[in-house]
Amino acid sequence: MKNVLVIFFTFLSIGFFSQELDCKVQILSPKVQQSPENVQLLDALKNAVFEMMNNNKWTDEIYKDHEKIECNLIITVNSIKSLKTFNATFQVSSGRPIFNSNYLSPLVNFVDKGAKGAGVNFSYELGQPLAFSPSVFRDQLSSVLAFYAYYVIGMDRDSYELEGGTPFFTLAQNIVSQAQSTGNGWTTDDNNNRAWIIENVLNAQFKNMRKSVYEYHRMGFDVAYDDTKTALEVMTRSMTYLQGVHARQPNSLNMRIYFNAKSDEVVNVWSEAERQQKSNVFNIVRRIDPGNLTKYQQMIRR
Repeated sequence: MKNVLVIFFTFLSIGFFSQELDCKVQILSPKVQQSPENVQLLDALKNAVFEMMNNNKWTDEIYKDHEKIECNLIITVNSIKSLKTFNATFQVSSGRPIFNSNYLSPLVNFVDKGAKGAGVNFSYELGQPLAFSPSVFRDQLSSVLAFYAYYVIGMDRDSYELEGGTPFFTLAQNIVSQAQSTGNGWTTDDNNNRAWIIENVLNAQFKNMRKSVYEYHRMGFDVAYDDTKTALEVMTRSMTYLQGVHARQPNSLNMRIYFNAKSDEVVNVWSEAERQQKSNVFNIVRRIDPGNLTKYQQMIRR
Protein backbone atom coordinates (compact mmCIF):
# COMPACT_ATOMS: atom_id res chain seq x y z
CA MET A 1 0.00 0.00 0.00
CA LYS A 2 2.83 2.38 0.87
CA ASN A 3 4.36 1.92 -2.59
CA VAL A 4 0.99 2.53 -4.23
CA LEU A 5 0.63 5.83 -2.34
CA VAL A 6 4.14 6.91 -3.33
CA ILE A 7 3.36 6.24 -6.98
CA PHE A 8 0.00 8.02 -6.68
CA PHE A 9 1.45 11.17 -5.12
CA THR A 10 4.32 11.16 -7.61
CA PHE A 11 1.72 11.08 -10.38
CA LEU A 12 -0.10 13.99 -8.75
CA SER A 13 3.04 16.08 -8.51
CA ILE A 14 3.96 15.46 -12.14
CA GLY A 15 0.56 15.37 -13.79
CA PHE A 16 -1.61 17.67 -11.74
CA PHE A 17 0.80 20.20 -10.28
CA SER A 18 3.03 20.69 -13.28
CA GLN A 19 4.89 23.98 -13.33
CA GLU A 20 3.86 26.80 -15.65
CA LEU A 21 6.95 27.39 -17.78
CA ASP A 22 8.75 25.39 -20.42
CA CYS A 23 11.81 27.61 -20.44
CA LYS A 24 14.84 26.88 -22.59
CA VAL A 25 17.98 28.41 -21.11
CA GLN A 26 21.20 29.34 -22.89
CA ILE A 27 24.34 30.83 -21.39
CA LEU A 28 26.62 32.63 -23.84
CA SER A 29 30.03 33.98 -22.86
CA PRO A 30 31.95 35.19 -25.93
CA LYS A 31 34.02 37.72 -23.91
CA VAL A 32 34.84 35.40 -21.00
CA GLN A 33 38.03 33.36 -20.81
CA GLN A 34 37.07 29.70 -21.21
CA SER A 35 39.14 28.40 -18.33
CA PRO A 36 38.06 25.13 -16.64
CA GLU A 37 36.86 27.10 -13.61
CA ASN A 38 34.74 29.46 -15.69
CA VAL A 39 33.29 26.66 -17.81
CA GLN A 40 32.29 24.76 -14.67
CA LEU A 41 30.77 27.88 -13.14
CA LEU A 42 28.79 28.74 -16.27
CA ASP A 43 27.46 25.19 -16.54
CA ALA A 44 26.35 25.35 -12.91
CA LEU A 45 24.71 28.74 -13.52
CA LYS A 46 22.78 27.37 -16.49
CA ASN A 47 21.50 24.42 -14.45
CA ALA A 48 20.50 26.64 -11.54
CA VAL A 49 18.61 29.06 -13.80
CA PHE A 50 16.90 26.18 -15.60
CA GLU A 51 15.82 24.63 -12.31
CA MET A 52 14.41 27.89 -10.98
CA MET A 53 12.48 28.82 -14.12
CA ASN A 54 11.06 25.37 -14.83
CA ASN A 55 10.66 23.76 -11.41
CA ASN A 56 9.42 26.67 -9.33
CA LYS A 57 5.64 26.89 -8.89
CA TRP A 58 4.79 30.43 -9.96
CA THR A 59 1.00 30.30 -9.62
CA ASP A 60 -1.64 28.44 -7.61
CA GLU A 61 -3.17 27.00 -10.76
CA ILE A 62 -2.76 23.63 -12.44
CA TYR A 63 -0.96 23.50 -15.78
CA LYS A 64 -0.91 20.32 -17.83
CA ASP A 65 2.28 19.62 -19.75
CA HIS A 66 0.81 20.78 -23.06
CA GLU A 67 -0.35 24.02 -21.41
CA LYS A 68 3.09 25.12 -20.28
CA ILE A 69 4.20 28.50 -21.59
CA GLU A 70 7.05 28.18 -24.04
CA CYS A 71 9.76 30.75 -23.45
CA ASN A 72 13.46 31.28 -24.01
CA LEU A 73 16.06 32.90 -21.80
CA ILE A 74 19.49 33.76 -23.17
CA ILE A 75 22.00 35.09 -20.65
CA THR A 76 25.05 36.61 -22.29
CA VAL A 77 27.80 36.92 -19.71
CA ASN A 78 30.08 39.90 -20.35
CA SER A 79 32.44 39.33 -17.45
CA ILE A 80 33.09 37.23 -14.36
CA LYS A 81 35.09 38.56 -11.43
CA SER A 82 36.39 36.44 -8.54
CA LEU A 83 34.41 33.44 -9.80
CA LYS A 84 31.17 34.82 -8.41
CA THR A 85 30.43 38.35 -9.66
CA PHE A 86 28.80 38.52 -13.08
CA ASN A 87 27.84 41.21 -15.54
CA ALA A 88 25.39 40.05 -18.20
CA THR A 89 22.47 40.82 -20.48
CA PHE A 90 19.22 38.84 -20.43
CA GLN A 91 17.14 38.18 -23.54
CA VAL A 92 13.62 36.96 -22.79
CA SER A 93 11.14 35.76 -25.39
CA SER A 94 7.88 33.85 -25.24
CA GLY A 95 4.91 32.82 -27.36
CA ARG A 96 1.53 31.18 -27.08
CA PRO A 97 -0.04 28.48 -29.28
CA ILE A 98 -2.87 29.31 -31.67
CA PHE A 99 -5.89 27.01 -31.45
CA ASN A 100 -6.15 24.22 -34.04
CA SER A 101 -2.62 24.81 -35.32
CA ASN A 102 1.03 24.09 -34.60
CA TYR A 103 1.85 27.78 -34.73
CA LEU A 104 3.34 29.64 -31.77
CA SER A 105 2.44 33.33 -31.82
CA PRO A 106 5.24 35.47 -30.28
CA LEU A 107 4.30 37.73 -27.36
CA VAL A 108 7.53 38.95 -25.75
CA ASN A 109 11.00 39.72 -27.06
CA PHE A 110 13.19 41.91 -24.87
CA VAL A 111 16.90 42.32 -24.25
CA ASP A 112 17.57 43.52 -20.71
CA LYS A 113 20.87 45.40 -20.69
CA GLY A 114 20.57 46.61 -17.12
CA ALA A 115 20.65 50.20 -15.89
CA LYS A 116 21.50 52.57 -18.75
CA GLY A 117 22.81 49.69 -20.85
CA ALA A 118 25.64 48.86 -18.44
CA GLY A 119 24.59 45.23 -18.00
CA VAL A 120 22.92 43.41 -15.11
CA ASN A 121 25.23 42.78 -12.16
CA PHE A 122 24.61 39.72 -9.99
CA SER A 123 26.44 37.23 -7.80
CA TYR A 124 26.44 33.47 -8.19
CA GLU A 125 28.71 30.90 -6.59
CA LEU A 126 29.33 27.32 -7.68
CA GLY A 127 26.69 25.00 -6.22
CA GLN A 128 24.43 27.84 -5.10
CA PRO A 129 20.73 26.95 -5.46
CA LEU A 130 18.49 29.80 -6.54
CA ALA A 131 15.51 30.56 -4.34
CA PHE A 132 12.83 33.21 -4.59
CA SER A 133 10.55 34.62 -1.93
CA PRO A 134 7.70 36.96 -2.90
CA SER A 135 7.94 38.72 0.45
CA VAL A 136 11.65 39.57 0.63
CA PHE A 137 14.52 40.53 -1.68
CA ARG A 138 17.17 37.79 -1.65
CA ASP A 139 19.51 38.55 -4.51
CA GLN A 140 19.65 40.13 -7.96
CA LEU A 141 19.64 36.99 -10.07
CA SER A 142 16.64 35.28 -8.49
CA SER A 143 14.71 38.57 -8.54
CA VAL A 144 15.41 39.16 -12.25
CA LEU A 145 14.36 35.60 -13.09
CA ALA A 146 11.19 35.81 -11.00
CA PHE A 147 10.29 39.16 -12.55
CA TYR A 148 10.45 37.73 -16.07
CA ALA A 149 8.63 34.56 -15.07
CA TYR A 150 5.70 36.65 -13.82
CA TYR A 151 5.87 39.01 -16.80
CA VAL A 152 5.79 36.12 -19.29
CA ILE A 153 2.90 34.47 -17.44
CA GLY A 154 1.06 37.79 -17.28
CA MET A 155 1.40 38.41 -21.01
CA ASP A 156 0.24 34.88 -21.72
CA ARG A 157 -2.85 35.36 -19.53
CA ASP A 158 -3.62 38.72 -21.13
CA SER A 159 -3.80 36.95 -24.49
CA TYR A 160 -6.50 34.57 -23.21
CA GLU A 161 -8.54 36.85 -20.94
CA LEU A 162 -9.01 40.61 -20.95
CA GLU A 163 -6.47 41.92 -18.40
CA GLY A 164 -6.11 38.35 -17.11
CA GLY A 165 -2.44 38.92 -16.41
CA THR A 166 -2.99 41.59 -13.76
CA PRO A 167 -2.30 39.33 -10.72
CA PHE A 168 1.05 38.31 -12.18
CA PHE A 169 2.02 41.81 -13.26
CA THR A 170 1.24 42.89 -9.69
CA LEU A 171 3.62 40.23 -8.37
CA ALA A 172 6.27 41.49 -10.78
CA GLN A 173 5.60 45.03 -9.56
CA ASN A 174 6.20 43.86 -6.00
CA ILE A 175 9.61 42.50 -7.03
CA VAL A 176 10.47 45.89 -8.54
CA SER A 177 9.48 47.64 -5.31
CA GLN A 178 11.59 45.31 -3.18
CA ALA A 179 14.67 45.66 -5.40
CA GLN A 180 14.55 49.40 -6.16
CA SER A 181 17.17 50.35 -3.60
CA THR A 182 19.73 48.22 -5.48
CA GLY A 183 19.44 50.16 -8.77
CA ASN A 184 20.51 47.68 -11.46
CA GLY A 185 17.51 48.22 -13.76
CA TRP A 186 14.87 48.38 -11.02
CA THR A 187 14.30 52.15 -11.08
CA THR A 188 12.81 54.53 -13.65
CA ASP A 189 16.06 56.45 -14.16
CA ASP A 190 16.05 55.42 -17.83
CA ASN A 191 13.26 54.30 -20.16
CA ASN A 192 14.42 50.80 -21.01
CA ASN A 193 14.28 48.68 -17.88
CA ARG A 194 12.15 46.40 -15.71
CA ALA A 195 10.67 49.24 -13.71
CA TRP A 196 9.24 50.81 -16.87
CA ILE A 197 7.95 47.50 -18.23
CA ILE A 198 5.73 46.99 -15.22
CA GLU A 199 4.81 50.67 -14.90
CA ASN A 200 3.60 50.66 -18.50
CA VAL A 201 1.61 47.46 -18.38
CA LEU A 202 -0.31 48.46 -15.24
CA ASN A 203 -0.78 52.09 -16.30
CA ALA A 204 -4.39 52.93 -17.25
CA GLN A 205 -3.11 54.59 -20.42
CA PHE A 206 -2.07 51.14 -21.68
CA LYS A 207 -5.46 49.49 -21.21
CA ASN A 208 -6.15 49.55 -24.95
CA MET A 209 -2.86 47.83 -25.63
CA ARG A 210 -3.92 45.01 -23.34
CA LYS A 211 -7.33 44.96 -25.01
CA SER A 212 -5.58 44.70 -28.37
CA VAL A 213 -3.45 41.76 -27.19
CA TYR A 214 -6.56 39.94 -25.98
CA GLU A 215 -8.74 40.49 -29.04
CA TYR A 216 -5.90 39.89 -31.50
CA HIS A 217 -5.15 36.46 -30.05
CA ARG A 218 -8.26 35.08 -28.38
CA MET A 219 -11.02 36.60 -30.52
CA GLY A 220 -9.00 36.75 -33.73
CA PHE A 221 -6.14 34.32 -34.24
CA ASP A 222 -7.74 31.54 -32.21
CA VAL A 223 -10.79 31.43 -34.51
CA ALA A 224 -8.83 31.70 -37.78
CA TYR A 225 -9.03 27.97 -38.46
CA ASP A 226 -12.83 28.08 -38.48
CA ASP A 227 -13.44 31.56 -39.89
CA THR A 228 -10.45 33.26 -41.47
CA LYS A 229 -12.40 36.27 -42.70
CA THR A 230 -13.86 37.13 -39.29
CA ALA A 231 -10.54 36.46 -37.58
CA LEU A 232 -8.73 38.92 -39.83
CA GLU A 233 -11.42 41.56 -39.32
CA VAL A 234 -11.08 41.24 -35.54
CA MET A 235 -7.29 41.30 -35.68
CA THR A 236 -7.35 44.39 -37.90
CA ARG A 237 -9.70 46.14 -35.49
CA SER A 238 -7.50 45.16 -32.54
CA MET A 239 -4.55 46.93 -34.15
CA THR A 240 -6.47 50.21 -34.24
CA TYR A 241 -6.57 50.28 -30.43
CA LEU A 242 -2.82 50.81 -30.40
CA GLN A 243 -3.03 54.20 -32.10
CA GLY A 244 -4.42 55.97 -29.04
CA VAL A 245 -1.85 54.34 -26.76
CA HIS A 246 0.94 55.50 -29.04
CA ALA A 247 -0.50 59.02 -29.22
CA ARG A 248 -0.41 59.31 -25.41
CA GLN A 249 2.80 57.33 -24.84
CA PRO A 250 4.94 57.53 -28.01
CA ASN A 251 7.87 55.14 -28.31
CA SER A 252 6.88 53.32 -25.12
CA LEU A 253 9.02 50.41 -23.99
CA ASN A 254 6.14 47.93 -23.92
CA MET A 255 5.12 48.76 -27.48
CA ARG A 256 8.71 48.20 -28.59
CA ILE A 257 8.88 44.87 -26.77
CA TYR A 258 5.60 43.77 -28.35
CA PHE A 259 6.59 44.64 -31.91
CA ASN A 260 10.08 43.22 -31.49
CA ALA A 261 8.14 39.99 -31.10
CA LYS A 262 5.30 40.70 -33.55
CA SER A 263 6.75 42.49 -36.59
CA ASP A 264 7.39 39.40 -38.72
CA GLU A 265 4.00 37.97 -37.82
CA VAL A 266 2.24 41.22 -38.80
CA VAL A 267 3.90 41.08 -42.21
CA ASN A 268 2.90 37.44 -42.71
CA VAL A 269 -0.69 37.88 -41.49
CA TRP A 270 -1.57 40.96 -43.54
CA SER A 271 0.47 40.28 -46.69
CA GLU A 272 -2.44 38.30 -48.13
CA ALA A 273 -5.19 40.48 -46.66
CA GLU A 274 -7.56 42.66 -48.67
CA ARG A 275 -6.04 45.90 -49.88
CA GLN A 276 -7.95 48.11 -47.42
CA GLN A 277 -7.13 45.97 -44.39
CA LYS A 278 -3.48 45.82 -45.40
CA SER A 279 -3.37 49.58 -45.91
CA ASN A 280 -5.03 50.25 -42.55
CA VAL A 281 -2.59 48.08 -40.64
CA PHE A 282 0.41 49.43 -42.54
CA ASN A 283 -0.55 53.01 -41.66
CA ILE A 284 -0.77 52.02 -37.99
CA VAL A 285 2.47 50.07 -37.65
CA ARG A 286 4.58 52.51 -39.64
CA ARG A 287 3.78 55.15 -37.02
CA ILE A 288 4.02 53.09 -33.85
CA ASP A 289 6.92 50.86 -34.93
CA PRO A 290 9.06 52.87 -37.37
CA GLY A 291 12.11 50.76 -36.57
CA ASN A 292 10.60 47.91 -38.59
CA LEU A 293 9.30 50.05 -41.45
CA THR A 294 11.36 48.17 -44.04
CA LYS A 295 9.60 44.93 -43.08
CA TYR A 296 6.16 46.53 -43.28
CA GLN A 297 6.90 47.97 -46.72
CA GLN A 298 7.42 44.40 -47.93
CA MET A 299 3.92 43.63 -46.71
CA ILE A 300 2.49 46.40 -48.91
CA ARG A 301 4.43 45.24 -51.96
CA ARG A 302 3.10 41.70 -51.83
